[in-house]
Amino acid sequence: MNYSKYKRNKLEWIKLIGIWSLISISLGMLFYKSIIGILIVLPFGVIFERINRKHLIENRKNELAAQFVEFLQVILSSLKAGTSLERAILSARERLYSLYDNTSLIMCELVSMESSLKMNIPVEDILYDFGKRSDIDDINQFAEVCKVSKRAGGNLIQVMEHTIRCIVDKNEMEREIQAFISGKKLESKFMTVILPAILLYMNISMSDMMKSLYQGLAGRLIMSGVLAGYGFCCLWFDKITDIKV
Repeated sequence: MNYSKYKRNKLEWIKLIGIWSLISISLGMLFYKSIIGILIVLPFGVIFERINRKHLIENRKNELAAQFVEFLQVILSSLKAGTSLERAILSARERLYSLYDNTSLIMCELVSMESSLKMNIPVEDILYDFGKRSDIDDINQFAEVCKVSKRAGGNLIQVMEHTIRCIVDKNEMEREIQAFISGKKLESKFMTVILPAILLYMNISMSDMMKSLYQGLAGRLIMSGVLAGYGFCCLWFDKITDIKV
């Protein structure tokens, strides 16, 4: 599996199309009060799909990264018991059963690793391929450490302890940052609702005054500018809250 790509199933496509259709109808009627307005908003679903896909990929990578830390802890305990790295990987799936089911990302990867090891593929090549497919720095770093230690004949346990400590510290820092900005993300979501809510309120309470914005070229251009600014703010909020360690 290439974790940098996400392939939706039919149900996910139907759900996405349904959500964007509802958003398009809401924005089209709110800003233009016409079918043409809905048709103007509808093509921007391509941007919506890309942003949604990016979030799905990030969520899947975050899930794998968290599971990978547990995997490293299991590997390290096996190495300290005198087991080779290959044997430690082969026994890791049984020891992780209590934490994850067979459909979890790390368990699926372990099944693939076991098959590769039984085909006598070098463990460093297996881990390198895992890191490349996952596109996660922690996994790439671990794969590189194993590769160098295997070739140089260094103290694998000591090197892994240091590597795991660095990865765990990084994950702790990332969790703290995410906890700090979670409130800001909530605020940004609230702010994206404010403009449509105000516009809806003005249409209900001051319908006569708002008519000029829905008639004539000048009114259409003003509403188009407001909608464009609203879309830019939504993208900007998503960008500034996307913080990585």
